[in-house]
Amino acid sequence: MRTLVYLVVAGLGLGVPGLAMAQSFSGAEQLMRGDLPAAEREIAHQRRMFPNDPDLLVNLASIYMKTNRVDEARRLYRDVLARADEPLTLANGSTVSSHRIALTGLRSLPAEMIASR
Repeated sequence: MRTLVYLVVAGLGLGVPGLAMAQSFSGAEQLMRGDLPAAEREIAHQRRMFPNDPDLLVNLASIYMKTNRVDEARRLYRDVLARADEPLTLANGSTVSSHRIALTGLRSLPAEMIASR
C-alpha cells in the first residue's frame, strides 16, 4: 500500500463514511481540519498521478458527500468496488478493506431516485 490512510466510516464505528486521508498527499490533513476545498485540490493533484488509488477515491467521495454531490460520491464508491480490494490502514492502526469502506459509504447515501411516468 502506497500510503497510510485515515478513514472515518459509519457502520464501522468510526464516524461518517467517505473521509480518507493519506499522510500528506491524500488530502487527509485538510479533511481533518475541515478544509474541504484544499483537500479536494490536493486529491485532484494526486489523482493525476494515481487515478485509481482507493484512498484518494474514498477521500474524494467523502468530500462529495459533505458538499451534497451524492451522485459523484456514489460513482466513486462504485469505482472502488470495481477494482481489486485493497487493505487500507486507519489512523488508529486497524486495517479495513477498500470494498468494505465503499459498501459502507454507499449504504449511507440517500437512495437513488428513479423517475417514472
